[in-house]
Amino acid sequence: VQPEIGQAVAFGDGAANLCAILAPARSDLPPEALEAAVARANANLPAYARIARWRAASPFDAARGEVTPNGRPRRDALRSAYADFIDASI
Repeated sequence: VQPEIGQAVAFGDGAANLCAILAPARSDLPPEALEAAVARANANLPAYARIARWRAASPFDAARGEVTPNGRPRRDALRSAYADFIDASI
């Protein structure tokens, strides 16, 4: 758990690289803070589970279909919304 990251979904299971869509915990968080948070998280993970690329996003929203009513991410909706980034990353 990294305090700078409010929400995260990783993609690329079984692929050579993983990528992630990250929603910062605060809207005023600079990209460098997210980068540092990913680096800290990666340092504690085995190589196959490390995030190779990530993209910052606005908080996942139920109105856009990105989360369930109880706040769980909807991977299919996020995959569709960020398909270009995900496909280029994995």
